[in-house]
Amino acid sequence: MLSEFFKQPFPMIEEAKKAKRKPNIFMLIIFCILIYLVCSLIGSLFLFIYVALVASSSGLPDSTLLSEDFNMLSLLSADEINIVSLMITAAVIAGFLLFCRYYEKRYFTSMGFTRKHAVSQYLIGLGIGAALMIVVVALLSVTGSLTFASISWSVLPVVLLTFIAYMIQGASEEIMLRGFLMTSIAARTNKVIIGVVVNTVIFALLHLGNPNIGPISFINLLLFGTFMSLYVLKTKNLWGACALHTMWNFMQGSVFGISVSGNDVASSIFHFTANKDLWFLNGGAFGTEGGLIVTVILGAALAGLIGWIQKDSKQSFSN
Repeated sequence: MLSEFFKQPFPMIEEAKKAKRKPNIFMLIIFCILIYLVCSLIGSLFLFIYVALVASSSGLPDSTLLSEDFNMLSLLSADEINIVSLMITAAVIAGFLLFCRYYEKRYFTSMGFTRKHAVSQYLIGLGIGAALMIVVVALLSVTGSLTFASISWSVLPVVLLTFIAYMIQGASEEIMLRGFLMTSIAARTNKVIIGVVVNTVIFALLHLGNPNIGPISFINLLLFGTFMSLYVLKTKNLWGACALHTMWNFMQGSVFGISVSGNDVASSIFHFTANKDLWFLNGGAFGTEGGLIVTVILGAALAGLIGWIQKDSKQSFSN
């Protein structure tokens, strides 16, 4: 039944077929990587400008600021570095939206940005992302992989600002990979499964440079990418995926204080101590995404999503 699901017409992909310019798969991947790299450099430039502005208002003497031993990032708090680093991924969002609209000359609906049910789909995505991570942390606590240490409500303002930053970062990856790459490849090849596989593999490969990544982490990234791809196709929009990705990262980092794909967080509401002997369950320094508990949860979520797809496919076939 899943094969039949891939054969049905998807509104996003049908819209993508109307693009005025249609580079082949090889060029699509090249364009995708180039846009990502260029926009990442632009984002880094904004970070540099922000640090320069902070430095100019710091009151430190020029001799200190220009010293080879002086690290300009030391002027920022860990929270500032985290928030600004997440927010500058807005450059990636802008890059892919502009490329689609003005180079390929296709509408944003072809990327999954539909007006119908946009708010409800986003809220549902937030709920699913939160639920998945709560289950992950609950299982890690039950197995003794994580132990609750403390709670801090004083960081709530920073946490809320970080949530906005994660909204941007989560959307950037979904727009690039599911909204642009998956729909573009599926439109060019008339094979949706190729779009799913290629964007999922690239999604995992993009994280190879993250700190402390390992084999389990890579498998979980593939599972997450596959789940997100099918979720976008099933819901026929990108809003839910952007929200789910946002909440998955936000809950893991800013709520539970766990490293997000190998990147440490500064402030979080809850604090847990990880059992180093059970790193294969809790993911160790990479965070929960590097452990087998997430493998189980993502596997179950993917199985549930496929079951939902098959159930709807059977009902459509019987009608």
